[in-house]
Formats: sequence, C-alpha cells, structure tokens
Amino acid sequence: MLAIFVRFVYNGYNLFILKKSVAAVYARSAVEFEMDIPIISIIIPTYRCAERLQLLMDCLTAQTFGFEKLEVLFADDCSPDDTGRVIDSLSARFSNVSALHLPANSGFAGAPRNAAIHAAHAPYLMFLDADDLLPPNACQTLYDGLLKTDADLVTGYCRYVDENGGVLQEISPAYAELHPRITHLPEELSDELLMRDSFWCRLYKSNIVSENGLFFPTGVPGEDIFFLYSYLLCCRSAAYLAQHVYDYYSCNASVTHNRSSGYYIGLGDCYRKIQTLFEKAGQPALFSLVADHILEFHLCGMMDSACMTEADIATALPAWGWLFQYETAQGTLDDSPLADALAPLVSAECWDTAAHTLRLCAPLRTALERSRAETEQWKKHAFAFQKTVTDMRNSRSWRITHLFSKG
Repeated sequence: MLAIFVRFVYNGYNLFILKKSVAAVYARSAVEFEMDIPIISIIIPTYRCAERLQLLMDCLTAQTFGFEKLEVLFADDCSPDDTGRVIDSLSARFSNVSALHLPANSGFAGAPRNAAIHAAHAPYLMFLDADDLLPPNACQTLYDGLLKTDADLVTGYCRYVDENGGVLQEISPAYAELHPRITHLPEELSDELLMRDSFWCRLYKSNIVSENGLFFPTGVPGEDIFFLYSYLLCCRSAAYLAQHVYDYYSCNASVTHNRSSGYYIGLGDCYRKIQTLFEKAGQPALFSLVADHILEFHLCGMMDSACMTEADIATALPAWGWLFQYETAQGTLDDSPLADALAPLVSAECWDTAAHTLRLCAPLRTALERSRAETEQWKKHAFAFQKTVTDMRNSRSWRITHLFSKG
C-alpha cells in the first residue's frame, strides 16, 4: 500500500513538472512569435508629406503597445518632393518599417493602401493618414479590446485637432452618447452603419480582408468608406470601446478642404459603388442609412468650395443624379431642403440652372443656419428657466410661502 502511494506521488510530481515545462515552452514560443512576426500592420499612404514623417515615427515609437510589435508600411503615391527618399531612409533605419513606391500618382489613397495591404504580414491592420497622429495608447487599447471581446472589428473614436494640435472637438456628437457595446452582425448591421466617420480608429483582421478579397477603389475619394462597409458586411461582430484612439488633424492643404469638380464627380461614383455593394450583399434597404443626408451634405460642400465655379458645379451634379432619383423614390428629400429644391431641375437635367440655383441658395442657407443656432440657444434658455422654476417649486421655502399665501 505504501509503495502504491509513493508511486502515485512520484507520478503526480512528474506530471506537475511536465505541465510546468510545457507552459514554459508555450510562453517562450509566444514571446518568440511576437518578436519574429509583427502583431499589427500600420498602413500609411503618403504624398508630399516629407516634413510630417518624423512626427509620424515619433507617435509610433511612443506606442505603449511596443514599437517592435508593429509593422509600419509607408506607401508613397509618387510624391514629387523628398517623401520617397525619407521613407526609404526610415526603412533602412528600422527593420520593421517598409517603403513602397507606386510607379505613377493615383490621385487618392486607395491604390497606396491596396499596395500596403498586399505587403502586410501582421494578423491585424490599422490605417493612419500621414497628416494625422495616434495617441500613445491607441494600439494597446484596440488590441486589448479585441482580445477581450473577440470581435472581428474593434473601434474607438477620433479627436479632431487643428494644425497646431489644439483640440477642436474631443468627440463627434454622433459618438458622444454611445456607450461601449458589441454589435452582432449582420443582424444589427443597421446600428453599426451609423458610425460611418471612423474608418481610421479601428483594428481590422487581416484574414477577413484577404479571404474576402477586400480592396479600396482606386482613383476616387470615399475609398475608405467603401472599404469599411465591405469589411462590415463580412463580419460576425464589431465592438465599440468609447475610447480616444486617433487624432484627426484638420489640414487646409488636404484634398478634402480644397474640393474640385473632379473630387465630387469621383465621390458620386464611389457612393454609387457603395450602393451596388449593398445590393450584391443582399442588403439593399440598408443603403438608405448610408445615404442619409449625404446628398445634402455634399451639395453644401459644392456651394461652399472656393475651388468651384457655377460651371464646375454644373459639371459635377450629373454624378449625383442617381442619388437624387434614389432619395425621391425613398421619399426622404423633405429633410434636405437644398436637394428638394434642386430635384426638379436635376430630373430635367438642367445642370446650369441647378448650379446657379445652388449658388443663389448660399445666403439663404447661412440665414437658416443662424436661425437654427439661435433657436437651439433659446431652447436651452427655456429648458434652464423651466428647470429653475421646477426646482423652486419643489423647494421647502416655496412650499411654506405658498401655504401662507393661500391662507
């Protein structure tokens, strides 16, 4: 009996040692894996941004996640300045930095991002524009969120800053009321589509991109939104962390702040591709959420653009004719006064008259916006006054005074 007990203890001890050894090997293998293969690929399209690249590298080397766990892929869109030379020098200096060079300028970020995706090795992808920056905890926050939720897509929010780094908006109003959540897809895809202005502040899975052949449309603006929707249509779940993970810099030199007729023609075509994307996925009805107020927003952009004459607007409007027809069929133009006013002219293809009418609406729109702002301010005053009256009536002194006044 004693011999059996001794053998039992001996075998148990050997099993303990074996488990401990296996755990040690596993832990060491995990560390070696992380050292040999990057965990997150950071994709950065570049064009004429040589002076900005050191700031980008500083924000990446400062990541609490560990710079050595990142793969940084610069993809230059045939810059005429020193951008190509600078990213080559960074690639030579850092083993986890790659410099890709497109043979000809494509005009937008789609082609550079596609080239970088094909060259990426990490299991996860993040996108960073050359005129933006990541806060130090961005990668760690998103990666921890992914491990915790096991979601196919993890999202934080952008903080909007000026060219000097001053905070213009801590969080977009669309996100201010959102709490951390997990969205199950495709059942709750409609909820996720409302978060359409945050392509950058997300962590994507490389295998979902590769297995579904996802890509950015090339040569057109809006390619980031097309990619985001393509990805969402392939996901099982998405998590929102309600944490700041991206600094979006408002740069007056960027293409989105100097919009031309070519920009709006390309953007109209891209949204048409997005509509087709939802149709092919068997979700045509959900495009109405994507299209919500998009037409009105971009008509205002054409009206306000310093780069566009009436003739330029007349050239751009035909690219949006299909969306006028879509909104009319959906019965949603009532909430879009500019689009509603232009719809008959667009339907008759009176492009010059429609462009002239749009320009004439500029002072009226300014007056309406001022009126709306004043109305909102008065609503706030009225709410504050009502609250003061309610608090006063609920106070003990009011009840006592009111009792005596009745007597």
